[in-house]
Amino acid sequence: MAFEPYYTEEFRRRVKRYRSFAQQIERKIQLLLKDPYRNCKSERLHGELKGLRSARLTRNIRIIFAICEESGEEEIAGLSDICGRLLKEGRNGVVFVTLEVHERAYRGRKQS
Repeated sequence: MAFEPYYTEEFRRRVKRYRSFAQQIERKIQLLLKDPYRNCKSERLHGELKGLRSARLTRNIRIIFAICEESGEEEIAGLSDICGRLLKEGRNGVVFVTLEVHERAYRGRKQS
């Protein structure tokens, strides 16, 4: 079962910033959309980032994303509107939140 992608504005900006990794980013996204639980070793995040996951792009760059079906009714770091809409429409979604170097990827996100 494939998942549908949703990209936040922050993620889109970061992809432009890391355009030298464009092919790696696209490959990783496609793997995550096929099966975000098994294809890429991802870890669940905690604290302010609870409900999000992190997948390694390179040794130092992480993709931060959410799998909507994991959310249920729980607020996922400000993404409940997006996931709620997708789930109501009966669609499985992966929300790509940001792309950042390790040290900055895990800092608390601003709520939009």
